[in-house]
Amino acid sequence: MHDMLTNAFAAAGVEPRSVQWLSHAQAILSLVSAGLGVAIVPEEARNACFDNVVFRPIQLGAGQTAELHAIWRLEDGNDVLPPLRDLALRLLGSGVPVPV
Repeated sequence: MHDMLTNAFAAAGVEPRSVQWLSHAQAILSLVSAGLGVAIVPEEARNACFDNVVFRPIQLGAGQTAELHAIWRLEDGNDVLPPLRDLALRLLGSGVPVPV
């Protein structure tokens, strides 16, 4: 996401002044909630419960995508993993290599 945002800003001719980079949305939202700036987070972060944080959608434009990864242990015995993996494969298509 960092690279995508950096490229989107550069394409728009914008050079934001960044003080800190974090990768966990909860940590980012905690800093914003404490009054330490603004942040860009994935849309799913809006489910977090921070009374004094306002979420606003941003349209990045055509061609802007995010790379997502699903990770699990090969020997994981969790009963939820196979249906979750199957759902991910149906959503992504059959061209994605997935060890089982």
